[in-house]
Amino acid sequence: MSVFNPYLLMSLFYFSIAIVATLGSALVSADFVASVGNLRWLRVHFITLGMLTQAVLGVLPGLVAARAGNRTPRTRWDIWLVYNAGLLGLLVGIPLINEPMMIAGGTLVMIAVALVAWQLRGLKAAGSSGPAQSPGGSSGWFYRVALGYLLLGSFIGTGLWLGWGNWLHLPAPKEVHVHSNLWGFAALLLAGFLLELVPGRDLRQPGWQRSVKAVFWLMVLGALGLAAGPWIENTTIETVGLVAHTVGTVWLLVRWARAQRQRASCALPGALHLVTSYFWLLVAVAMAPLIVFTPARDIAQQIAQQGGPILIYGWLLQFSYGLIPYLFRRSLLPGEPPRLGGNWLSLVAGHLGTGLYIAGLFAVELRPVLHAAGYTLWALSALPIVIDLWQVLRAAQDDIGQRLGEQLGSVP
Repeated sequence: MSVFNPYLLMSLFYFSIAIVATLGSALVSADFVASVGNLRWLRVHFITLGMLTQAVLGVLPGLVAARAGNRTPRTRWDIWLVYNAGLLGLLVGIPLINEPMMIAGGTLVMIAVALVAWQLRGLKAAGSSGPAQSPGGSSGWFYRVALGYLLLGSFIGTGLWLGWGNWLHLPAPKEVHVHSNLWGFAALLLAGFLLELVPGRDLRQPGWQRSVKAVFWLMVLGALGLAAGPWIENTTIETVGLVAHTVGTVWLLVRWARAQRQRASCALPGALHLVTSYFWLLVAVAMAPLIVFTPARDIAQQIAQQGGPILIYGWLLQFSYGLIPYLFRRSLLPGEPPRLGGNWLSLVAGHLGTGLYIAGLFAVELRPVLHAAGYTLWALSALPIVIDLWQVLRAAQDDIGQRLGEQLGSVP
């Protein structure tokens, strides 16, 4: 991969802003400061579109090219510019509820995602066509379908404040948006990254091939049911989709954990970040029947309205603690073996923060204190990761300077 990757720099920038926004949410929960309109949506998009998706779009072409046996393609600055212009439009337009900015921002983000998906298709076509390239048999298929769900989720999300749900005949546009982005895009994307950590020789074994194909179709069709169920108001399809998706996810986690255990790396904080983050996804799945079948109860409404941070901070952010530093090292320090990020502080503080936040959903009287403590611990857990990422950037800068000095010194 190229030494300088502008996507990773912007990912770290938005990650840093997300920590500040998280501390702001802690102050709001404790009633120390007044709530700011749409702060919740901004905080979510700092993590999802700003940090995670930004890094993903920057490294996916290189990862897919490496699996296909191709050379790493150069950074597409046009895609980077389109994506970040769109993201800026959304981050400004959402708190102002400015329709032109939200439409422009959402459109640019979708164009950038579509361009990356097309780039991945070209890399796959130019690569090998062995068994690892069959549908569901490699991480590339997970990535491409994940980007398709991101396009759907972005399209629905752009119109959340613009009344698109009416002419799309969407009775629950928010649910379709969330399900497409989380169970469609994020879940398939992270599954693909788990496969990146499995040696290619293992993936080519018949047992792994059969398992990965089954996991792929369970997750793809499960996400389809989760997106289609609220769209057509069919609880059965939504429930079947949730069950299928969960079975596929657990299947992959069990196989992956066994493989990592054989390599004696599962005890590391980074590997634990990846595996244990899914506990909170399963907690959210366990809460789903309460939301679907008892929507009138107060606790069900609280979970539906305020349960998003369980998935964003408990699952996605904790997985990112292990993933993002790995991507930084693989891209910016190609001469060193990449390793997963995270330490015991980020692991313990992240899980404890999520536990306190969930406790606050049930303990109404203690909710302000518990949620404030949860947000504070989440911000604390992120600090070691941000420091680590800045150190990687500094090491990459020193490496560039050293190589440049060697090249200039060799000039007669």
